Amino acid sequence: MEDNDDDWLAPVLVTNCPKCNAAICVPEELLGQSVWCPCGAEFTAPDRVDAERLRTVNVIEYVGGAVAQVISFPDNQAGNKAAETLFRAMAKGGSFSEQEIAVGLQEGCLENKRGTCQLFLVHSQT
Repeated sequence: MEDNDDDWLAPVLVTNCPKCNAAICVPEELLGQSVWCPCGAEFTAPDRVDAERLRTVNVIEYVGGAVAQVISFPDNQAGNKAAETLFRAMAKGGSFSEQEIAVGLQEGCLENKRGTCQLFLVHSQT
């Protein structure tokens, strides 16, 4: 089977964290598997599609050429602001300058000089 980088941009499902009740975006391929909430709770995502399909804005981190994490937010004003805030925080943690971060937000990606870490800010496709 051919690897398609757009596969992980498919719409996700929304379920609620059992600890804090936050809406958690879960990619379909993780249904029935263990997932983490930003509050730190680990829980098993529902194993059936009983949640709402949602367009998302995603902050994606690659480390050493592999996806390290994908964090999804609803693709609305609040979700876009939250994704931008997270992108900035992760970039600052990666020692990117404010100028590099501003360009990264405009272009939707950042890469460190060694090419070992990349951050992307992308919208899902429905």
